[in-house]
Amino acid sequence: MQLRCLHADGFSFEVRNHDPDSETRSGASADLGGSVVVFVAVERSDAERPGLVAAAADRISEMADRLDERVVALVPCAQLTDAPAANAVADDAISALADRLEYETHTVPLGESISFELDARGHPFANQRFEVEAGRPTAGEWFRLASDGSLTEIADDADGPVLDDGRVEEVSLAQLLKPSEGGPVLFDAGGTVLPEGVFVRDLLVDLATERLRIHGAVPAERPTRSDPVSELVFGGDGPASVFESTAGADETGRPGPTLTTAVRSLDDGRREAREQIALVAGLLGDLSVPFEPVCRCSDGFVDEHRDWLAGLGDLLDQPLVIDQGSESGRPFAFEFAVLGEHARLATPTVWIEEDPTRTDGDRLVVRSNPLDEPLRFVAALRRTRTGERPTLPVWLAPVQFRLIPIEPDDIDACERVVDDLDAAGVRADIDDRDLPVSERLQAASEQWVPYDAVVSEGDGETLRVTSRVEQTERTVTPAEIADQIREETAGWPTGTRPVERRYSDRVLR
Repeated sequence: MQLRCLHADGFSFEVRNHDPDSETRSGASADLGGSVVVFVAVERSDAERPGLVAAAADRISEMADRLDERVVALVPCAQLTDAPAANAVADDAISALADRLEYETHTVPLGESISFELDARGHPFANQRFEVEAGRPTAGEWFRLASDGSLTEIADDADGPVLDDGRVEEVSLAQLLKPSEGGPVLFDAGGTVLPEGVFVRDLLVDLATERLRIHGAVPAERPTRSDPVSELVFGGDGPASVFESTAGADETGRPGPTLTTAVRSLDDGRREAREQIALVAGLLGDLSVPFEPVCRCSDGFVDEHRDWLAGLGDLLDQPLVIDQGSESGRPFAFEFAVLGEHARLATPTVWIEEDPTRTDGDRLVVRSNPLDEPLRFVAALRRTRTGERPTLPVWLAPVQFRLIPIEPDDIDACERVVDDLDAAGVRADIDDRDLPVSERLQAASEQWVPYDAVVSEGDGETLRVTSRVEQTERTVTPAEIADQIREETAGWPTGTRPVERRYSDRVLR
């Protein structure tokens, strides 16, 4: 089920020639005030997913409560999906969804012509997109698959972080966006994405996009989901790949790349799935993001494809957790469960599904979302950078080098150094706040700035530079530190400093 949720100051609609069998709580027209307007796409496989309506109701309720709205409007919108359900199925699902919502709920009936006026609000959480699944399935049988192909059943009371039996639940994005101790300040207390958070998210999307290009995928972009992307990639006989920059948008509307490869046989699908699994695993490995591999598959899949699954364990050099027989709606899905202390933080996934537009033949689609929701992935990345001296990679740090003047007279020397570093492509700033030097050094450490230097007596020709990761100090020139940072960041995406040069000039902090 796909949801597009909008926070509206006003919403009105009129339906002409509406289906008399379509469920409605508002008649053929209504005029509402402040509300959460939810465009709902019910998909063909949704009828086979118990718990889906409850999961969708939880998503909508979470947003309505956050926005302090008590009125919800549900609007059927088949254009949000490649595989819309039949009208009768969609109508029943939306009616059941309305029954579960503890709000003043209005449903727009199905009809030949629907016109509406929507006065949308413009804050960061006013426009949100969700792909709803029926929670983490628990109805299947759980196994561990070793590289030799042997299966070991996982008992209900077994230790282990990945079983979705209540021990590990997926943390909500709202919870993830709450400020945590340590690390760069990427979000404020209300969940607003700050400039540093936007910067990190965009660089991660750039990295994932480049990896998809290397994989051989070409970009495609659609303003809506009305045209199935698989139609774009069935032009030849062999597998073909595209990645969509408009799929999988996070709550801020920033899209995350989703890779789609169309194949004509299950053998081709398995080969492509393995390649996409290797792609996602390589990306997570390069970012030092730990994960637990979880394979969800239909009944009988393990027996039929055991050697292939064991090969995936060899590829990742670790045993797989197998959930066989769960009601996932897909014959095969491979999850990279990024885990926090007691929660699932993000779940990049590779999955195989039937082509929703197929008319004949054995057409399959292999998809993956290497970053899950990009904003969720950013928050997960920060929370998994643990250790004695946690830090972001230098290429991803919003500020790579911080200068701390002892006296106001030292600021001009800092400005000259930043000019040189800017020209060299190094992101540097100046903490010119009226605070003790010790507090400003502590702030640089807490914000995971990789390098810093204290400037005194107007001397910017040489710098006493502290490396956060190496815990070393050495005297270098600005040119030498620029060369070092360029060497450390070579081959990674680049970007300009996302915040003002002087700390005291920052509007958002």
